Amino acid sequence: MDGTPAAKAGIMSGDLVTQIDDDAVQGLTLEQAVNRMKGPVNTKTRLTIIRKGAEAPINVSIMREIIRVRPVSHRTDGGNIGYIRISSFNDQTTDELKKAIGDISKQIPSEKTRRLCRRPS
Repeated sequence: MDGTPAAKAGIMSGDLVTQIDDDAVQGLTLEQAVNRMKGPVNTKTRLTIIRKGAEAPINVSIMREIIRVRPVSHRTDGGNIGYIRISSFNDQTTDELKKAIGDISKQIPSEKTRRLCRRPS
């Protein structure tokens, strides 16, 4: 997800985590693996991942932080196209979507807006 420590470290959708701090994850449940990745804020964990198309496993260091999931993110292309991404639906999604549309409308006047697009994942 955008803005998370994993995204900042370059982890991509489809990456397969094979080790956490040099310990294999094979045989662990998802919950067990996630719990091993968690830890005190501002400490690091090391992941080894396999990425489709990569010739060898990739080692990544991630700085732990508190993750605040934002259901809506947005940006403009610097021209006349606004991008809105809805990553989850919760009680804040509607308000966040309205705010995103408002922010984009301030950056791009309505007479110049060509379209609002789904942001590529």
